Amino acid sequence: MTALTLAVRDSATMTRRSLRHVLRYPVTLVVAVAVPVLVLLLFVGVFGALKASLGAHASYIDYVSPSSPSTGTPPRASSPGSAPWRSHPPRC
Repeated sequence: MTALTLAVRDSATMTRRSLRHVLRYPVTLVVAVAVPVLVLLLFVGVFGALKASLGAHASYIDYVSPSSPSTGTPPRASSPGSAPWRSHPPRC
């Protein structure tokens, strides 16, 4: 057997085991989806309020999430080659 055949067979075995586990314990799938969403909402709520109280200009959700929550598109940088969270000079 070639290395590719063994890799495909091992991947299929692990996928089958994982799917079997999810079917037996569906709460695992719910927790795997819910925990990251809850952590994102927690950090946006806590640090977003902190950032707003400090008078920062950019939206914190644009900094935290890899895409815009409303459209699903990536955030735009202020100039070519710059990141959106670096569009304002640092506050000292």
